[in-house]
Amino acid sequence: MVRYRLKTALISAVCLASGLAIYVFMRSDTYFHGFLPQELKVFLSGISNAVPDNILTDFLRFWFVDFLWGASLNFALISVSAQANKKNFIITSCISFSVGAVFEIAQKFLLVSGTFDVFDVAMYAAASVLCAVISVKLFLRSRV
Repeated sequence: MVRYRLKTALISAVCLASGLAIYVFMRSDTYFHGFLPQELKVFLSGISNAVPDNILTDFLRFWFVDFLWGASLNFALISVSAQANKKNFIITSCISFSVGAVFEIAQKFLLVSGTFDVFDVAMYAAASVLCAVISVKLFLRSRV
């Protein structure tokens, strides 16, 4: 069981780090960039501007990041959940999706900064479903 929890925590960390890397290096003028020194902002902006604009990079920049963050939250919740079983994986996935959807709705009504996007909600849903499936598979393998 400890190995299973470590695997899910590691997957969560990789998803979070990957999402952060895409957010920092492929976007500019975000809330995060406001905290950086001017020289670093200019440097990161140069990297972001060097990335070509096409459907793949737009998908990575604007929607895949939400998928990764939803997956990270899901696996983090699973790694700290009291009981590891299929029912809890589904409940955790529903909670993770709900958090993402509520955050997007809060953006729509200007309760938090950001831009509401229905595709972000779809990415949270896809992450939740995929994480539930992966969690069940990892859990069943760790029991053998």
